Amino acid sequence: MKFIIYKKIIYFCYFNLFGLVVALGEPPIERGAGARVWRVMMLDRPDVIR
Repeated sequence: MKFIIYKKIIYFCYFNLFGLVVALGEPPIERGAGARVWRVMMLDRPDVIR
């Protein structure tokens, strides 16, 4: 139960960082594994994209 809460806190922090980058209008990494992670996280949380 605690693990899920910690996971949510970590995700919240990550999405704040990604939200900041999205506001600037640039994905952090254009190519490679980073771009894949970016896409997965954006697909995971479509409400992040505006």
